[in-house]
Amino acid sequence: MSFLRTILRSPVGHYWLYGVAFVVISIVVWLSAYSSISVKSLSQRSYNSYQCETVAGSASRPEQIFRILDLFILDADSLANALCQDPAFAQRYTQVNVSWMHRDQIDLRSLFNQQYELIFSKPELLNHLAEGVSDNYLALAKHADYASQLIALNTVPQLSNDYFRGKRLGLIDDPLSLSGYQIPKAALKKADIDDTLYEVISYKSHDLLHRALLLGEIDVMASFAPIGSVQNTTARKSLLLQEKLLGPRWYLQSELLEQEIHCRVITHLQAFAARHVSPYINDISVLRGCLREA
Repeated sequence: MSFLRTILRSPVGHYWLYGVAFVVISIVVWLSAYSSISVKSLSQRSYNSYQCETVAGSASRPEQIFRILDLFILDADSLANALCQDPAFAQRYTQVNVSWMHRDQIDLRSLFNQQYELIFSKPELLNHLAEGVSDNYLALAKHADYASQLIALNTVPQLSNDYFRGKRLGLIDDPLSLSGYQIPKAALKKADIDDTLYEVISYKSHDLLHRALLLGEIDVMASFAPIGSVQNTTARKSLLLQEKLLGPRWYLQSELLEQEIHCRVITHLQAFAARHVSPYINDISVLRGCLREA
């Protein structure tokens, strides 16, 4: 204790006390400031949907939403933004909403009740619904028909037990997917491939399948390609399973046909397809043009 008193009475001890006092005061000030900060909770939003306001805004009149249902898992944010910036569109709607989901997640009652104005879907979904429901939506435009194939790197896939032994097979996590689930599963069964020889790994989209193949997470995958483009390259090898599958279509609520909305949707769909990063989406054909623009 005498040694400590000696140190504290010395000039060095004074500096040491000043240092301790400074640290204590700094901590007190920091705690006081921190306690006064109001921490805001993160706003919750659905990452399966996107919404924007039209140029007229929502304050000028009662809310009227143009709803788009995407069952192809496509990045349609830019389409929604383009519709929101269209003055003609804003005359009728205050907001545009895009919802993404897999076909096995959809409540068919929402289609029967016409809760969506525009739907992007494979045709088999609406074609297989009851007549009264399918008549609620009519196809405006379509993308190219396609083929189902098995894809691997470096070696051509084979429908044999020897090829699939120890392989990791990537499929779409959707039993309603033709190219990514139903057709490859049927082909394996028809070829009498022992399903204990390989492992199935499921992915939510075709983009994720291709990524997994490139990263080496899977050895072979089932996916689609436009008809005529199924060909082998130095690194990418494919095996054709089935051709002539109908491409996805854009369906408009039937009561909106031949109105100004019909015309504007066609214009924006063509522009959206043209600027999309996927060459497959770039290719779009109008099935039901707008007579007002003729």
